[in-house]
Amino acid sequence: MIRNNKKKGNLKYILITLAAVVMYFTFQDQVDSYVNAKALSSDEAKANTNVNDTKLKDIIRNEIRITLQENPEIVIDALKAYEKKEYEKRASESNNLIEKNINEINEINNIPYAGTKHGKNIVVQFFDYNCSFCRKAAETVEELSKEDKNTVFIFRDLPILGENSEFASQVGVAVFKIKPEAYKDYYFKVFNSFTKDKETLKAIAISLGINKDELDEALKSSFVSEFLNKNRDLARKLQLPGTPYFIVNNKVYNGNISAESLKQALNR
Repeated sequence: MIRNNKKKGNLKYILITLAAVVMYFTFQDQVDSYVNAKALSSDEAKANTNVNDTKLKDIIRNEIRITLQENPEIVIDALKAYEKKEYEKRASESNNLIEKNINEINEINNIPYAGTKHGKNIVVQFFDYNCSFCRKAAETVEELSKEDKNTVFIFRDLPILGENSEFASQVGVAVFKIKPEAYKDYYFKVFNSFTKDKETLKAIAISLGINKDELDEALKSSFVSEFLNKNRDLARKLQLPGTPYFIVNNKVYNGNISAESLKQALNR
């Protein structure tokens, strides 16, 4: 999935540090509550509230500090548990949004696809041609679309990485307008190409039997812009966090997905 990896290490360190601070102050609140409760329940404690409070708090805080120093994995484990909980929460929310928009998501008429049109399995992919994770995902789609005869792979262009991505998708949609069956070949060829400048993208389209003048005309048509805007509107409805974004049999699979993982999802 598209994200900034450059500061990943620093961000993780910051998150762990923040988690430790939060845990410390969480425990501090618990200590305060515990001490106050004890103070209220004991006549002896009431007589020495200030002294007992301070001593007990210092002892427990010191124990917490030592425990975290000697067992830093506690913080990491807590962070992992939090991340898992958040992932499950987001997945649940995403699946609810998918359910609300399922008819539009699984629409196959006038939408590019590969594989078996009326297959029992439906895989929908939102992608950007300049997304490195999408490129890996395309390899998975290419492999499975050739060998799996029970699945339809629906392509949803979602150019989010700038002007070049936008043009790559525009050419793809123009190809689909002129020669629908050639779209999937354009998709695979573009992802297999290290060069994605405008001339290369047009050359790929022309290599698929698209007339240059017809291509230029299609690129100017409202069909292309309207087509991409519909994909963007659907992405907004689904609150997509980035690309690639897979929906497999109405369930979300966010980020890159291996051929093996996709096979397992299709066989569930």
